[in-house]
Amino acid sequence: MDFERTSRLEAPADLVWAAVLRTDTFSYVAGPLLRYPAAELAETRWMPDLVLEDRLLLLGFIPLGRHRIRIASVDEDARRLRTEEGSRLLRRWEHEIVVEAIDAASCRYTDRLEIDAGALTPVVAILARLLFRYRHHRWSRLAKGSSSG
Repeated sequence: MDFERTSRLEAPADLVWAAVLRTDTFSYVAGPLLRYPAAELAETRWMPDLVLEDRLLLLGFIPLGRHRIRIASVDEDARRLRTEEGSRLLRRWEHEIVVEAIDAASCRYTDRLEIDAGALTPVVAILARLLFRYRHHRWSRLAKGSSSG
């Protein structure tokens, strides 16, 4: 099942792209709803072929099982990052992030997701939509904070 969500962020594309590449940004936009300790301890920047595997925690303490993230590609020129992810429940969770300039002070941030969770795919897709709605809210807050500084 495919899913896409796009938001306008009030921050320059280069600034948002730099934030996309930081593991602490990943922790911020998912938190406190989801916590992935490996991202907190990993390199400070997502790099091609980086692989993390750790438990995924709902609300910071409810275990959702082990989740594996592999950075499949980082295209600096196109501002695209693609991951290949999975767990026992998620056969495939392929995530692409794209940042496109609108003008000097704003950009378009897009999450694209391909999900395969077998028979649970429709349920996981609903949860993913809620998660990405939350993530975009957090991105908007982060962008507003960066543009006011």
